[in-house]
Amino acid sequence: MSNYQGFHIQVLHPADENTVRSVFEKAPNYFKETKKRLFTEADIELVLGTNKPNFNKYTFALLDGEDNAKGLLDILQDPSESTHFTIEWLVIAEDVVEEGLDELLEKVALQWAKDDGGKQFDITLPSSYDVGISFWKKLGYSVLTETEENITLSKAL
Repeated sequence: MSNYQGFHIQVLHPADENTVRSVFEKAPNYFKETKKRLFTEADIELVLGTNKPNFNKYTFALLDGEDNAKGLLDILQDPSESTHFTIEWLVIAEDVVEEGLDELLEKVALQWAKDDGGKQFDITLPSSYDVGISFWKKLGYSVLTETEENITLSKAL
């Protein structure tokens, strides 16, 4: 899949738990900000598992030139609303977080969703995750719903 400054994207499968674990180990601040804890094995299962069997689930890894995992993106497509996609996870290793790779993953996912008939992307974040909210707003997402705990942002494709 896409190549960008020596990075490439690969589709992940349920057996790729070491790839997911590798990204999660390199992103402790993401978990502290969004989950108020470090990652657990249950998080890996959430990304790769079949806990949403009525959805089409797609997980992508961002790998460097030596195939070291540096990021991942996990999205769901609801079959009853096939034009609607939800971003479940976007995690970038802290050693490359400033390189714009999060924007690359989002851009690839948007194009991929458009090619599959997608018309809308949503993401739900903790309301206290100011850095994440600012990032998504910078990419053109706007507030869809907001509670004391969470904010859902949306972008038309």
